[in-house]
Amino acid sequence: MNLQQLVGKHIKYFCNNDYTKNNISHCAHFVSHILGFTFGYTCDKMVRNPRVKPGASIKVHEIFSKCLTVGHWSDRPSGVTQYLAFATTSTSVNLKSKYMPNITDKHVGIYYQGHIYHYSNKLNRVVKVSPDKFSLHYGSKTNVFYGTILTRLLKTRY
Repeated sequence: MNLQQLVGKHIKYFCNNDYTKNNISHCAHFVSHILGFTFGYTCDKMVRNPRVKPGASIKVHEIFSKCLTVGHWSDRPSGVTQYLAFATTSTSVNLKSKYMPNITDKHVGIYYQGHIYHYSNKLNRVVKVSPDKFSLHYGSKTNVFYGTILTRLLKTRY
C-alpha cells in the first residue's frame, strides 16, 4: 500500500481503539498508526475499553524527541526520500536536545517522494500537500523541521 491510497481516509480507518472523535487533533495519531509508534501517550490510554494494546502514540512533541536526527526543513539531508515533517509556531524548539514544547500549535506529517501526507484536523481526513503548502500550516508564524526515523514506511495492515 502506498500513502496515496490513504488520502481521504478518516482516523477511524486506522484506529481500532475508537479514539476517533473529530474534535481531537489526530496528526500524530495518524503518523503513529502508519509508522508503528507505540511510545508515550497512546490512543489505548485515552479510551475506556481499548481493543488494541499498545495503541499508537498521539503526541507530536514525543515523536519529535524520538527522531534520530532533527533540523530545520531547509537543512534536511539530500538523498533521503522519507522524513517526518513538523510544523509549529514555537521558537523554543531545541534541535540539539530534540525538544519541542508541548503547545497547541504543532503538527506532524510524513514526507515521502516530494509530498507531505498528514491528517487534516479541519477536514477530518488524510491529505497530501506540497512542502510549500505545509510550511504555511500556521500562516507566517510557521516553523518547519524535519526528523529522520528508522522504520518501514507502512505497517502491513494498510
